[in-house]
Amino acid sequence: MPEKKRILIVEDDSNFADTLKFTLEKRGYNVVGVAGSSDEAVESVKKIKPNIVLMDIELKGEKTNGIETGLTMRENGYKVPILFLSGLDKSEILEYSQNTSQVSNSSYIYKLSDLNDFDVVLKHGLGKGYGNK
Repeated sequence: MPEKKRILIVEDDSNFADTLKFTLEKRGYNVVGVAGSSDEAVESVKKIKPNIVLMDIELKGEKTNGIETGLTMRENGYKVPILFLSGLDKSEILEYSQNTSQVSNSSYIYKLSDLNDFDVVLKHGLGKGYGNK
């Protein structure tokens, strides 16, 4: 049986992170970690070597946001696909979507998307076949 792909969640809202983790695991995904900050996310990518990172665009209380964290990962040589998550309204997402293009091998999705849409985007990111450093 093939090894399940490893997913890292980067989310500062612990309730949302727990719900997302539960939902993904219930759908058969392998969530290997949850990071609540930028520093924790970069360290987790180094240690865990996930196949994809689900990253909140806005990390509250952080000096850096999710996009800057993704850029830091790239600067450190980590090529893991990143799926940016945002709970902002759709007009605000447009501004962020232009910024996410700065991070290679990334995409974004609205946090409250239909689970089937979320599945499609997640499977596409996992199927890209990019590894880590």
